[in-house]
Amino acid sequence: MKPAWRLVSALTVLAVALAGAITAWLVTSSRTADHVSVQWMPEAPLCTGGQLRYPRNIVGHGPVIVASRRTRCVITVLVTNRSGRTVHLASAVGDFLGSQSGLILQATNATGTAEQGRAARFSLDKDLPAGHTYRFPIRVAFRPSGCDQAYVWIKGFPTITLTSLGITHHRAARDTFSVVQQGPSPGCHA
Repeated sequence: MKPAWRLVSALTVLAVALAGAITAWLVTSSRTADHVSVQWMPEAPLCTGGQLRYPRNIVGHGPVIVASRRTRCVITVLVTNRSGRTVHLASAVGDFLGSQSGLILQATNATGTAEQGRAARFSLDKDLPAGHTYRFPIRVAFRPSGCDQAYVWIKGFPTITLTSLGITHHRAARDTFSVVQQGPSPGCHA
């Protein structure tokens, strides 16, 4: 009976150690990802052919893009890794800026689409070392087939997909993408 008891005891210790190691791995990965921030550059968005409005009645809200047929904007996104480990930035997603969305603006530098074409996907494929910042542009332009006669707000724009210690995490920006159309759009009559 003693050899069987020793085997059970050894397997129990091994199982507890393995469970502890897996828990530590998951916690470390999550804590690393928690120290990655996503935000727009302070000057973003930079627009031509449209206006920016800064609503005073919405706390913590950024500018609203007032889009017309000539509107072109660049939003520079900053991803900062304040953790002690390198993370891998896989992609970014901008909701409602894909080729099949009805929004008045669309992404012009997306590398693909997601969610049945409604979201624009931007491939990043970049290792971001601890203490570093990576910046990338999201370019948007007027979409003739779109129609936004009311304000559209997309909170947490964009969302970054990253991996830390082999585990995938999603981090939304602290910023809100806001747009309203100025004047008529052909898409509103389709």
